[in-house]
Amino acid sequence: SIADALMDQIAAIAASGIAVVVTDQDARRVLSVVDHCLVLSSGHNVLTGNRDDMESRVDEIERAYLGDA
Repeated sequence: SIADALMDQIAAIAASGIAVVVTDQDARRVLSVVDHCLVLSSGHNVLTGNRDDMESRVDEIERAYLGDA
């Protein structure tokens, strides 16, 4: 898919040492290519951590992003 190809390119850029900022609704996909994750809600930092810490908090990330819909 286009989204998968884009994430592959982002991962390659990041692996070369260039900092990349990614915004996406799919927390699991984004966590597959990041070293550090910062979740903002209404402009405020509500969650932060490295990939390993945040992978165990995907449900919490999604609730912060999507609300309790």
